[in-house]
Amino acid sequence: MVRRMLFVFVLLAGCEMVEDEGTTEAIALCDQATVGICNKVASCSATISPGDCTAALRRELNCQRAVGVSSSYQRCLSEVGGSTCQGLTDPSGGLALPASCSGIILVR
Repeated sequence: MVRRMLFVFVLLAGCEMVEDEGTTEAIALCDQATVGICNKVASCSATISPGDCTAALRRELNCQRAVGVSSSYQRCLSEVGGSTCQGLTDPSGGLALPASCSGIILVR
């Protein structure tokens, strides 16, 4: 499930990965997004803890390389926070985040 979230959140800021660190503000926003989303996901699951989800998502998103967020960042977090558990689940039982969450974290 965390890998599926990775593809929803990450928009590469270029075709090539570089070793540069991200910006302090973008890293903090990435961390905030992982905590908010994982708290909601964990509240909908008996098998996922917020801490495990957050740690895995931070690693997958590589928040240390975050350089910005998209204009839909706040809307995404609001919509996730206001969603029901059923609203965050696709027909196969996987995670279905709102469209506003697509590409909210910009990394390089």
